[in-house]
Amino acid sequence: MAAGLPRRLFPGKILRAAGRPAAAPAVTSGAWTALLAPKGTPPEIVAKLNAAVNAALKVEPMKGALAKVGAQPRGGTPLDLASYMAREAERNGSRSSPRSI
Repeated sequence: MAAGLPRRLFPGKILRAAGRPAAAPAVTSGAWTALLAPKGTPPEIVAKLNAAVNAALKVEPMKGALAKVGAQPRGGTPLDLASYMAREAERNGSRSSPRSI
């Protein structure tokens, strides 16, 4: 620790969950969830699933349910997800491997 400040284990963009008080303890954690299809799934099926998930994330029952648990859904394209997953793997390296626990 430099100058008495805690070192962040996983540096990156910090987003405060909606409804979380500003005076909450300085603990940083994160999780993400994605829908994946088996390798070789036909592109037209991937496109249909992607469109359905993106549409579901925009309707009030889903938005409300996700907000209750502090989720901040993004949606996007399969390429967006692949890019995000690659960045997360690079950023976390072996720290995200079950073998490092």
